[in-house]
Amino acid sequence: MPDDTREFHALTREFYQVWLRFHPVAAVDAGVPGYETLLPAIHDDEFGALASWLESLMSGLEGISPASLDEDLRLDMRLLRGAATVEHHALGEQDWRYRDPVRFLPVRAIRQLVLHPSRMLRTALSERLSHIPEYLRQARSHLTTAPELVPPELIEAALGQGETGVDHLSQLRDGPLVKLTFTDQTGIRALFDAAIAGLRGYLRFVETELAPQAEGTIGCGRAHFDRILRKRHFLSLNADGVSRLARQVFDTLLRELSELCREITGTDDVGGLIERLEAEQTSGDLLGFYRQELARIGDFVHANDFVSLTDEHPLNLLETPDCLRSQIRGVAYNPPSPLDGGEAAFLYVNPLGHPNNPHSPAAILRRCLRECCPGRHLATTHAARHPAARTLPRRLDRSTTLTDGWAAYGMRLMLDQGYCALPEQRFSLLAELLRYPQRALLDVEINTNGISPERAYARAPSIPGMAPERLQRHLILHAGAAGQWVGYLMGWVLIEAARDAAFQAQPELKLRDFHDRLLAHGPIAAPLAIGRAFGPAVLEAAEQTVRERAGPV
Repeated sequence: MPDDTREFHALTREFYQVWLRFHPVAAVDAGVPGYETLLPAIHDDEFGALASWLESLMSGLEGISPASLDEDLRLDMRLLRGAATVEHHALGEQDWRYRDPVRFLPVRAIRQLVLHPSRMLRTALSERLSHIPEYLRQARSHLTTAPELVPPELIEAALGQGETGVDHLSQLRDGPLVKLTFTDQTGIRALFDAAIAGLRGYLRFVETELAPQAEGTIGCGRAHFDRILRKRHFLSLNADGVSRLARQVFDTLLRELSELCREITGTDDVGGLIERLEAEQTSGDLLGFYRQELARIGDFVHANDFVSLTDEHPLNLLETPDCLRSQIRGVAYNPPSPLDGGEAAFLYVNPLGHPNNPHSPAAILRRCLRECCPGRHLATTHAARHPAARTLPRRLDRSTTLTDGWAAYGMRLMLDQGYCALPEQRFSLLAELLRYPQRALLDVEINTNGISPERAYARAPSIPGMAPERLQRHLILHAGAAGQWVGYLMGWVLIEAARDAAFQAQPELKLRDFHDRLLAHGPIAAPLAIGRAFGPAVLEAAEQTVRERAGPV
């Protein structure tokens, strides 16, 4: 093993052993054992140590020549350096502890233990619950330092998510999982009760003490937003270029949607048709409808040889347990743990009659395509077959370009390849795809222009028939996730452009081979996966196509 290769492995191993102590929720998501009992770091000394550790990593990486590493390690090195750069700047310029009451909510740290129960569940759940009261007291201390920095939208988000979090903890406390796992019911109920009381006290603080003084803005600023685009998503476009591209994609899709509306109804009432299709409700065996749709999709993907399919990680459809229903709108995909080779994935489906249960035929179709096949489940399980995709820099990568971007690409692919026999189905998918450029525009507006979600929504192009409150709810849920929606759109358009460039460079290439090679590198930034799978010439051609599509400055 060359010296630089050995040094890179040693550096990353040492770095993650420490870094994951600051990010234990990310560790559990990535399937790294040993961090299940911890909550995320929030103390000043911990943040100072984290910043120093990131600086040490970047200094260490400077001493390693990328040319001496193989292609996969060079890719990992770029991911690691990019993630460290974004986080280091965020710590110094965007310290969330003084402005984001949502990120202190401990609900996700508990929920992930339930979604992936391990042999350590008893210890992990007890320990994390026991930390919650003090953790939330520390949160109040940070947020009272400069309450005027807190955006009102994050107050609303914290209160909404906190209330559903109380319901989640209460249902979990009284549910079968806890009763089967713990012999000492008195002890575990006391921990739950203390955690719930701590969370309720925190929400009272947010509502009565923090909210009256909150007047900050959500946006991270143009400089940091462009840094996210370059160093997390590895895009060649800046915020202005993304905005131009998003408007072009939106206008093109809206024309396509209007033409289809005239074909179906004889009118231009796009909004009326969207409302009618969304209002249709399924009755009867809900899981059966989802299974039937997934079976049809699987048969179509197989018959058209879109991608190599595998049964290594089966997808199980389950009615959402009581303790998770408040956390889910409609459905939620839960992937297999990255290191559990035989573990199944789950699609949780809220039952009919539950408040979070829009299950129109149109919604079932798009959810099956987006969350399952050829969407997130197919991409996740395909990558799991390849050792290079299982390294920590890839499992921890936060780019959405090859997760949700792939899901959007998959929906468009199925539409173009003729999966939807009925024009109403095609219309429904186009309406869903229209949300991607709209949300990318909102992402740019909010984060680069320092305006509120309400003003950004007023300035962005609207989708007829889409309830404003639905989009505003999504804005609140994604507040603070700068660049996430841009990643959805950019992944989609880059994959399409790369497909065309790859076919031009290799006319004998099959669609299945293109998809297999693209997905083999894990859920990472799409430009890096494209470059690794097909070479720099294809990547440059794809990026040039996207730049031309965005138009001149």
